[in-house]
Amino acid sequence: MNKTELVEILAAKVGLTKKATQEVVDGCFEEMAKELKAGKEVKIYGFGNFQVKKTKARTGVNPLTKKPISIPAGKKVSFHLAESVKQEL
Repeated sequence: MNKTELVEILAAKVGLTKKATQEVVDGCFEEMAKELKAGKEVKIYGFGNFQVKKTKARTGVNPLTKKPISIPAGKKVSFHLAESVKQEL
């Protein structure tokens, strides 16, 4: 499912126009991104948790040249699915 499909499904489900639903979905994603950028966790009860984690600097291998490369420290977003959803899969 992509964002367009999500908007179509939600618009039909709640009876809003696609434009209004698009604004709601975009606003939701913007707020989630803002919280993650601030280093906060985003918890959606019954669905899962998004969390920013720091990664350590490490040495990797360039797959084309097979030479070692240095990968700098950074951040990544991890997601943990809620147990209720895991059980339904």
